[in-house]
Amino acid sequence: MTKYKPILHGDELAAAITAEADATFARSGKFARRARKRAKQTEAVRKAKARARAKEWRSKNDGQGRPETVDVAMAMLRSFLRQFAIDETFATAMNKQEQNLIAGMLLDLLKQGYSQDQIVLVCKRYCQRVDADDAIQGVVNDE
Repeated sequence: MTKYKPILHGDELAAAITAEADATFARSGKFARRARKRAKQTEAVRKAKARARAKEWRSKNDGQGRPETVDVAMAMLRSFLRQFAIDETFATAMNKQEQNLIAGMLLDLLKQGYSQDQIVLVCKRYCQRVDADDAIQGVVNDE
């Protein structure tokens, strides 16, 4: 006759698994490590450590010369805006892909709840700033 193991549940099952693991995978000697209990940190300490890690990460990236995503995106926008002046001829000067790019940007901002009139005003204001920056760079480079 075959002897069957009883079906265990809950705490009994957990205790049986632990006992079997201890018997099968026992460790001893200098390589055995004991789990150390960590003290609970306050919310303020946890947030301060996270800010410190973020500052370290940003500093390391700056040291490597790695731009942030927003810097790359703004450089792409400035490059695109330098090609066209936002006025009545803005839409006619672009090819279909460039028009799709602007339409995608506009739709994305509209989905986020921004007003189309305000988006256009911001784009025009940014174009003026890019033009002014280019003029300053031209003066600096000519000297």
